[in-house]
Amino acid sequence: HRGNPEVILDAGRYFSQAKYLEIYGFAFFLDQWGRGIMAWTDLPLVPLIYGVIFKVFGETRFGIQLINIGFFAGTVYLTYYLGRHLWNHRVGVYGASMLLAIPYLHTQVPLMMVDVPAMFFLTLAVVLYTRAVSQEGKWNITLAAAAVLLAMLAKYSNWLMLSILPVISIIYFINADHADEKKQVFRRSVNILVMFSLLAIIPVVWGFDVFLNQIGLLVNFQLPILNGWTESHISTFFYQMHPFIALSALFSLYLAYRRRDKKLMIIAWMLLLILAMDIERIRYLIIVFPMLALMAGYAIAHLHNMEIRRYLVLSILATASTVSVLGHASFLRDHSAVNMQAAANYVNALEYSGVEVVLLEQQQSSVNPMISLPLFDFYTQKNVFYRDLAGQNEYKLTDAQKKSTLRFTWEYKSPEYHNLVNQEEQNVIAVIYSDKNQVLPVEIEEKLSGYYRGKRFNKDEGIFRYKTIVDIYLPVGNGK
Repeated sequence: HRGNPEVILDAGRYFSQAKYLEIYGFAFFLDQWGRGIMAWTDLPLVPLIYGVIFKVFGETRFGIQLINIGFFAGTVYLTYYLGRHLWNHRVGVYGASMLLAIPYLHTQVPLMMVDVPAMFFLTLAVVLYTRAVSQEGKWNITLAAAAVLLAMLAKYSNWLMLSILPVISIIYFINADHADEKKQVFRRSVNILVMFSLLAIIPVVWGFDVFLNQIGLLVNFQLPILNGWTESHISTFFYQMHPFIALSALFSLYLAYRRRDKKLMIIAWMLLLILAMDIERIRYLIIVFPMLALMAGYAIAHLHNMEIRRYLVLSILATASTVSVLGHASFLRDHSAVNMQAAANYVNALEYSGVEVVLLEQQQSSVNPMISLPLFDFYTQKNVFYRDLAGQNEYKLTDAQKKSTLRFTWEYKSPEYHNLVNQEEQNVIAVIYSDKNQVLPVEIEEKLSGYYRGKRFNKDEGIFRYKTIVDIYLPVGNGK
């Protein structure tokens, strides 16, 4: 899926935050994140990592995709490690294999989103906390506390899922054979909490006002409108992943009950929490996929016939890979977001040093077209400029937009690094709009009077209302 486009609008925010660090440096990012730099309900860790990638390796998708592949591969290993630590090598191998059998997850790895890194940091926190509670060692305590803090700085959804930590301590406390061992589990748990509190002082002091505002936005805005962001559990557990994973996970609960295996609750807690709270937004569920995969791996590992186990796992992996390549990847290649990607590649091959972006209203969608600006910039290797002809940076939200699930697109403002000021060189002009027959405003037609349309990119999957069709205009007399 590496060549597929960025299909989720939130990537525009993460790109903008990372680009601020790339251009203005680490100190500016820390000073302005959530203040001068729009952060919405994002947390700083992943955009900071992306910004470092831009700073070191340049502003390319390849660098972002490479680090996300690393996060995904790391999560697969951590899934194996947790299964081996709690039970044995076989459970770890089958659990890690099941994590590879989720086609939807394949589509998310190449994207400039926070979900895959957040999944990694949450799994890392669970693994290191489990090891610290069950094994002696000061470094185990420190690493576990640091991992929990990183997980909390990755995504707010992780905060809810970290409720698993006291469950882990309780399970190990109950399973302890002697009073001394129970005291050690309690002592280690308290030490992790103390170390975490000490480590958390710095980020809390640094961003307290931002975090407080974000939590208010989450509680007062996002939670009440979650019903507008849902997919059914049937879609999530029986289409976006191989259905045998969900069925095996359910069977693992019966197996653990019959075997009196309390440790299964460590990996089942997050899934049970999601079902109890009726959370149906699949992007919120990505972070729990490693635990779901381990539940499935636990059930498969307890099948007595080795040939049946191997056949089942290979069948699941083969089916999931086929769906991923022939279904998901094929569909994404026809998504209208491909137009911006293809247009940017076309512009990259031209000799002009810059491209000016012109944004027209979305006629069928409530999305602010401004969010297309950072997404287009992400694909290009040219300098991207924007002239605020419609006064969008001074736009005030209507009541309907304040209640919209896409409200963040209307609060996004064009960053100053895109401002077109004293730009004397001729640039390519990219006009991004939503309908092939959309009429250009008079001021845009006047602006294009000295240009001709070099190429149009107008793929349309025919499903989503938000569309990005792109016309590339070149100066008259330059190649015509």
